[in-house]
Amino acid sequence: MSKERSVSLPVFLILAVLALGAVYYSGLLSIFTGRSQSFTKSVEKGGYFYRVKVDLTYEDEPIPFDVVVACGVTITNYRDGDRSFDASMTPIYFMQRIADNHGVMLKVPQLCQGQTNENGKVPSDFLPGIVWFMDADNWVEGLGYFTELAYENPRAQLKFNGASVQAVSRAEWEDWRKTEEPKNLVPAHVPNLQGLSKEFSDEVSQTWSRQRVAHELNGPAASCQGAQRFKMTEDMREIVRDYWPDTQPRYWAATGDKLNLLWQQFYELGPDYKPEGLNPSLHGPLINDVQFDFYFWNQENDHVGFPTRSGGGLAMKYRAKFLAPEIYPVRQLNTLKSALKTAIEFGQEDFIKNFEVDDGDNNGFLYCYASIYPLAGKSPPKKMHEGAHCTVDDEPIQMERSCWNTPRFFFDRDEYLYRTVRY
Repeated sequence: MSKERSVSLPVFLILAVLALGAVYYSGLLSIFTGRSQSFTKSVEKGGYFYRVKVDLTYEDEPIPFDVVVACGVTITNYRDGDRSFDASMTPIYFMQRIADNHGVMLKVPQLCQGQTNENGKVPSDFLPGIVWFMDADNWVEGLGYFTELAYENPRAQLKFNGASVQAVSRAEWEDWRKTEEPKNLVPAHVPNLQGLSKEFSDEVSQTWSRQRVAHELNGPAASCQGAQRFKMTEDMREIVRDYWPDTQPRYWAATGDKLNLLWQQFYELGPDYKPEGLNPSLHGPLINDVQFDFYFWNQENDHVGFPTRSGGGLAMKYRAKFLAPEIYPVRQLNTLKSALKTAIEFGQEDFIKNFEVDDGDNNGFLYCYASIYPLAGKSPPKKMHEGAHCTVDDEPIQMERSCWNTPRFFFDRDEYLYRTVRY
């Protein structure tokens, strides 16, 4: 950006707008201003390729994944010494059909910055995300396997035997595209619903069932949701009792200022703690000898794997993230029924989110869904917003507002804290 102080404000604004375009169109600024100097010093374009292997078992059937991923890499160097890194990758999902017409899908880990087992940036206990579909031809709802707990659950259909990542050549990727990519049930070109032409969007909103939207527009059920459950310490319970409604419902949620005050008191319980490589700060109360913030929940990191009990599992430089002791799925009721309805009809029913604990029998799983909204740029009907409510095993969560936006935290009496997650 120009540093000349004599430039008047209107001209400065014009140059600033043109500078944004210069990131993508080298020399644009000089065309309009007559300057030979651009904000961009140089642009480096290249490709990086890596192979992800995952070993699963269904009953006695091996289910090997051998996926070669291509990253399109662009590094933009700026004259002030700064640089930006942009990468696109394909495939994002890889699904295969197995016995009994079930489907198993790998949410391909995004490791375009060179993480491999060989260089130590992928741990030996690397744990990628897997989604199970009862019907390989129906992608509307799946069961997420993102934790060791899921594979250990007696209800598990899959066994996890390990995963690895290695760098490969462009030639190996091209060979893989010819022989293996056609086996992927998820087309590589699946677009997002946003950005479609008006005519096509109108067709979607009027005539397409949610199942067709899932298959041909938004792709498979890959938004996976649930809640971690923590048994609170006695210090935490004392704080919570001051916010528990007078009627003392079993399940309840504090919102707004009440939640902020409660959470501030929680964090004041936490000691200063400095895991290796992280700055010292308050990270919340200790639960099972781990500070609360170090239990993995942030979906921004779910593309590099999921945590294991040992604190590994993630292809991150600092793997100070731990597996929560319990995690349960949330079912969006009316979802499967609505697969047979049009998008417009779907909006005429109340929306229910039921966290399915089932006496602990669902521990480890998440339920995964294809995106519903926005459909053709439409917002959910007002009735759907107002009627949305949340339950735990069909018992309501008492809260002061609609549950269209799921509360980040809620409580089971003064005993358990739930934190909602989406991967």
